[in-house]
Amino acid sequence: VIREAQRSQSLVSDINNPDNPTAHFLTYGLGWFMQDFNGRKIVRHGGGTNGFVTQTVLVPEEKLGIVVLTNTDANDLYSVLPYQIIESYLNMPYRNLSAKAFTRHENGLVEEQKTADSLQVVVKSYPKTTLPLSAYAGSYDNYFYGNIVIKQDGDKLVAFFPKHNVTGTLQPLGGSDFLVTYSDITWGVQPMPFKVENNNVTSVTVKVNDFIDYMSYDFTKRGT
Repeated sequence: VIREAQRSQSLVSDINNPDNPTAHFLTYGLGWFMQDFNGRKIVRHGGGTNGFVTQTVLVPEEKLGIVVLTNTDANDLYSVLPYQIIESYLNMPYRNLSAKAFTRHENGLVEEQKTADSLQVVVKSYPKTTLPLSAYAGSYDNYFYGNIVIKQDGDKLVAFFPKHNVTGTLQPLGGSDFLVTYSDITWGVQPMPFKVENNNVTSVTVKVNDFIDYMSYDFTKRGT
């Protein structure tokens, strides 16, 4: 069972990262990511929830296992610390991987803030929507998640996600695009576009922060 779980089942990507020149590919097994690193097989997976993130990394050939537990979900150290340990364990030349990760993290925050600020500028210009707000209200279904409900609340829309007890406040971005701010801060602030056909709203695409889910999901409006 362990051997099968750590067997490559699907290709994730080819790696071309100057920070890790000895890593060439990334695959996924049954609950584990696998990659090569300095001639060794690395088996790893991370996890987390509100307030903490974790990383488990195994180097089977070296009989080495590393578990990182952090009490914050706003860091990238947890993902690079195992490699800092591995490089030391294998007597590789020292590199400050934490400093590299911190620089990427800070640059990413700056870019995210720029994007957020530009979206807020659009929201504050009170752009017109393609249809009246009432047209976007209704019940929407996704085969994987189930049902969500969107209701009009003055000059805004509010989406209800009953399975998570989370709401999202939708503000117009113009046309049939909206900006949703979730009541759960970890879900983030994301664009939420509606699809309109023949002056009827047919679906909405829902996205949350990558920390929660990398995918986006289409919800079909009932009655369309």
